Amino acid sequence: MGAIRIKVKKDDKYGRLTIIKEVEPHYYPCGAIARMVLCICDCGKKVTTHLLSLRIGRTKSCGCIRTEKLIKSNTIHGLHKHTLYVTWKNMKARCYNKSHKKYKDYGNRGITICDEWLNNVKCFYNFAISHGWEEGLTIDRIDNDGNYEPSNCRFVTCQVNSQNKRTTKVNPDIVREIRTMLTEKISVIKIAKKFDVHTDTIYRINRHEIWANIV
Repeated sequence: MGAIRIKVKKDDKYGRLTIIKEVEPHYYPCGAIARMVLCICDCGKKVTTHLLSLRIGRTKSCGCIRTEKLIKSNTIHGLHKHTLYVTWKNMKARCYNKSHKKYKDYGNRGITICDEWLNNVKCFYNFAISHGWEEGLTIDRIDNDGNYEPSNCRFVTCQVNSQNKRTTKVNPDIVREIRTMLTEKISVIKIAKKFDVHTDTIYRINRHEIWANIV
């Protein structure tokens, strides 16, 4: 006699997650099969997870419980009153809140925040302090098409930040052309002006700190 298949019921709730429906199972290389369900969290986010994880209480939310615990832990250190906490919150809103007025220029373009910072304001704070942040400086992505991550961020004045805005998107073909021009000893300033990017972007491309896989 085979194992009894537990029926999945719509609207069954586990922690903060309410089942919407069962979806395609997950097949492991070893041959095991895991039943999967689509759920909606109390926070409004939909997530697909293992049915077993729900039933045994391993999964209780879309991840918002962990986020809240991290934020609570960090606010104990007083960061909720710090300028960098506001910077972090605004950075997340631009990338993930579709209602934010600047979402179209960030999240809608595929700009994301690295896992290291996304749910850990303390980690972001430590990076900022160790990389020269002080009152009056703003976070700036060196490659305007890149994500918010340690290798692509710095803290600059608002004036420098505005200089890094451009309409021309750096792409693999442009990166190759930039590297060719650099080998031809064409000045960084001329290259930056041609492609309407910041000179720091040219330097980082040259050092293979960004677009490292493009040759």
